[in-house]
Amino acid sequence: MKNTSTGQVSNIETHSAKPVAEGRADIFKFMPEETVLEIINIYRQLPEGSTSKDLFDALKGKFGYGQLRAVMAYAKSK
Repeated sequence: MKNTSTGQVSNIETHSAKPVAEGRADIFKFMPEETVLEIINIYRQLPEGSTSKDLFDALKGKFGYGQLRAVMAYAKSK
């Protein structure tokens, strides 16, 4: 889903964490459910207080930091 030629999707994901956490944005409008669930499953296995870097490493760089931060914000809001 990441559009590396223009950075559009990545930019949306990067700036979405706060609106997602505040319930002002629906994460599923810009990320597939399977991606969100995959990230959440790993995130919930990490120790409390883990960072996006910890999650990035646990997922072996499969997803960008913007995606990770958006999903982390979503998971914390639930």
